[in-house]
Amino acid sequence: MQNAARSLKVGALLVAAAVGGVALYRGLFQSQGRGDTYRVHAIFNDATGLVPRSRVLTAGIAIGEIERISLEGGRARVDLRIQTTVPLHRNGTVARRAVSLLGEFLLVVTPGTGDQPRLRDGDRINTVMEGSSTDEIVNNVAAITRDLQSVTQRLSAAVGNDAAERDMREILRNVT
Repeated sequence: MQNAARSLKVGALLVAAAVGGVALYRGLFQSQGRGDTYRVHAIFNDATGLVPRSRVLTAGIAIGEIERISLEGGRARVDLRIQTTVPLHRNGTVARRAVSLLGEFLLVVTPGTGDQPRLRDGDRINTVMEGSSTDEIVNNVAAITRDLQSVTQRLSAAVGNDAAERDMREILRNVT
């Protein structure tokens, strides 16, 4: 009897693990865009940090996902799957945005205006805003740091001696 109870507990645990595994699979690996979708694509100079199944957002709301990234003419072609409830127009834009400092990115789509023709399945989003990469930001900060070091060295040379100290005291005495 005791063995039967143990067997029942192990069986229940296995069933619970299987149900949990299926739920996890569905949550992680199924498409972001539920229901009917259509495909559009954009051409990027740099697709670093973009991966298939990454979210595509509009106004902070997930409207689709990156379906595939491929090379086309030396540039990155990013295929998107967008929900049909979200119409994209010819003057719509797509931008790559950093999610974290670790180099992860997602895409933000601006749908465009209704006075322009609607994009159809297979069309291209022509306006791509790539923004700055993490490397560019680090290089800019390094250049600013070099400039600041140069300024502080010159200030130290101008003020960091005995004669300059006497002059500063005289100036402060005159001001008071």
